[in-house]
Amino acid sequence: MASLEKFRERLNALRAEADAALERAEKAEAQIRKLEADLVAKEQDHTAAQNRIHFLEEQLDQTADRLQETKQHNQDADVHRGEAEALARKNATLEERLEESEAKLREVTDQLRQTDVKADNLERKVQQLEQERDGLEGKIQQEKEKYATLKNEFDEAMKTLEEL
Repeated sequence: MASLEKFRERLNALRAEADAALERAEKAEAQIRKLEADLVAKEQDHTAAQNRIHFLEEQLDQTADRLQETKQHNQDADVHRGEAEALARKNATLEERLEESEAKLREVTDQLRQTDVKADNLERKVQQLEQERDGLEGKIQQEKEKYATLKNEFDEAMKTLEEL
């Protein structure tokens, strides 16, 4: 009778251990899903930053072209003083916009680099968590097999006791 009680205690302990392992695995899977969602968001941010860089590069080219045109007009407008002053103001505005565009381009490029680093870190973290998940899934499978074995032993013991 005492051995049956010990067996039940051991069975309950194994069930609790299996439940705890299952809970840890579920938490790890939830964390993996969250990290994967974070990675997707970072990839979307990365794509948006690349699109912004492309747009800014086009703007920069357009602004540089306009700046070149303005400079040419300034050379031709020496005869027309009033036009030269207007073109000089336009030139200054375009140079300012060019500097702003270059500053924005540098900022977006820095953000892109940071995003790349973060994405790399997240990919490594996801790989690590996937390995951890695989390990936990293996442990869960082992615990399930132990549980099945113990359940069979328990059922056989109960059958033997009932036959007595």
